This record gives sequence, C-alpha cells and structure tokens, in this order.
Amino acid sequence: MFAYLFALAEVVQNAIASNPGAVAAAATAVAITGSALVALMRKHRVKNKELADELGVTGKEVTQARRSGIDDPDKAARWQNAITSRPIPEPRSRRRRHKNCQAQTEQQVATKPEAPATGPDSQPDSNTYQPQTPLPQKLLLPANLAVLVKAAAREQHCRFGATTGIRLTATRDGYQAEATNGRILARVNGAMPFDPQDYPDVPALQSAPQGETVGTIPAEVWSKAFKGVPRRPVKPVLGTVAAVLGKDQATLVSTDLENANVQSPRLVEGRWPNTDQVFPKGKPRFTINVDAKLLIDLLQVAMAFSSQDHNNKVTMEFHDRNQPFAIRTKSDEGQEFSGLIVPLAIPEEAQQPREQPQAQAA
Repeated sequence: MFAYLFALAEVVQNAIASNPGAVAAAATAVAITGSALVALMRKHRVKNKELADELGVTGKEVTQARRSGIDDPDKAARWQNAITSRPIPEPRSRRRRHKNCQAQTEQQVATKPEAPATGPDSQPDSNTYQPQTPLPQKLLLPANLAVLVKAAAREQHCRFGATTGIRLTATRDGYQAEATNGRILARVNGAMPFDPQDYPDVPALQSAPQGETVGTIPAEVWSKAFKGVPRRPVKPVLGTVAAVLGKDQATLVSTDLENANVQSPRLVEGRWPNTDQVFPKGKPRFTINVDAKLLIDLLQVAMAFSSQDHNNKVTMEFHDRNQPFAIRTKSDEGQEFSGLIVPLAIPEEAQQPREQPQAQAA
C-alpha cells in the first residue's frame, strides 16, 4: 500500500508535466499500435519486466502487445498511463549537470546558518550533545536502531530501488533513520546520546570519506555494524555506532577499545520515496495507548488462526478509547478467532474535554 501512495503524486505530476500528449491519449481512450507502444516504452526507458510488474500481467503478454498492438481502448489507456508515469530520462550530460547542481544545493543548505531558537522549546536537554550548525558530520547511533532492518525491502523495487537499505539523515539535533518495504514504514528521529567528540579516535573514522548528510546504507551492512557494539561497554559512549557519510560510501564503526568493527559499504543507489507525503497530516480523531509487547503477543496468537491465502489478515475493531478493542480473524479451516486488548490508562488531563459537558449539565 505504501508503494502505491509513494507513487501516486509522481504519476499525476510527471504524466502531465513530462508527457501531456500521453495523458490526453489516455483520456480519450484510443487504441495503440505495436510500433507506437515500442516507441513510447523506449522514450520512457521502460523495460518489459518493469511494465509487466506495474500492470500485473505476464511478460509474454507485454511481448505480444509490442508486436500486435492493443485494440481495446480502455486497456490501451491503462498501459499508456503505466508507461508515462515514469518521467522522460534526461540526456547523460544534463543528468550529470543536474546531479552536480543538486549536490551543491544540498551542501549549501547543510552549511547555511540557522537563526538561534528562542523560547521554552529551545532549552537544552540532559544530553551533553548540543544541536550543531552546520549539520554534524559524525553521528552516534544508539544500538536499538539495529531493528530497522526488519522494515527494509528484501528485493529491489522497480521504482524505488534504495528501499533495500536504511536511510540515514543528519539533523540539527541528531539523526533520522528510516526503512520501508512499500507496505510498512519505520522512522526514528532522535538526538545523539553523547557528543561525537567523546568517541574514541578510530583510524578508520579519521580517514573515511565525509561531507554528506544523507545516505542509504545496505541493510545487511547496517545489521553487521550494530552486531559489533559491546554488550557491556566500559564507557557509555561505546554502546553506540559512529557513522560518517561520504559521496558514495558510508563508514560505520563500533569498538570496545581493543578491537574495532569497521563497515565501509557503498551507498545504495536508486530513488528513495518521499515518506513525508505518506504520514497523515492534521490531528487524529482519537488515540489509544497500548502495551506494545501485549499487542505483539496477541497478534502472534491471532496469526495462528489467520488465513495465509489472505495475507494473514486480521481485523481490528475500535469502539471507544476507554474500552478494549477487538482483534478478529478466521482460518482457512473455518476457525474464528476473537481477541481483546485493554488500552493503557489515559491521563486525567486527556479525559477532561470528554467530562466537561457532564460537569456543565450538572
């Protein structure tokens, strides 16, 4: 579902801006010849397999359409829309200039001084690390970020190839790390727990390529880097992974002061989806707090009675924020499962708006 949401805005914008003729053809619902289909695919550099995956058809059907064309107007419109949803690639020289200009712009934004924040929200927290301007070059990552690999894609996506890695971004306060496989999305924003200057001087960090603030690290390398974190570090700062980002390479280091675990992978190539567009905007209708471990336990029980033919589907029923919510599912053998989980207690101040009408009535 996330993959379709990621591509929705791009399908509309790119199809109209980059190829208005194709959109017009789709709107008028006309057939397309085989030679026209081949020319359109070449223009947008869409391969047979990519088009087959996009439309949910076989490669043989794509090959047949390239030879004989498509007589059904509705089907032709759908195929043209799938092809033109990808923008026309720029010539190599233009792509190189665009990439260089984009890198210069990102560097200028990263080094642009920001106005100092004022007010109660600008008070420093208990961490020794203070927000930096420009953005920090060395990041200290807590060990619990290792779990993000579970949300990364196992196979490369035809449109968003970078989702097989973990996206790491330096922020003014610390870091942002996120992973997605197109169906689930996990994002963690946090402040660095220690000052990067307190991390030991590991030669691999001193000589590593630096200068970038955003990069996508392969999931398997991310996992290896965090496995090297000492379980009982002699210093608290050693319980983190130090990371620096270069133009084409990342360097992740963990050490116990005797041995150093150094990972220096090439950054994952490909596009990363605009995940900001996926997160809901505005105030939620209501919220429910639950114990994460209890919710996992109940879902694992429910999964044993779910249907594998329906992607282990479970239904969650919410009736009131103060009442237990239900989880229901049905197995392939007809077994019906029903479960309840009690939400955590809601603070009194959060309940006051619901109690005001009763107080006024009294």
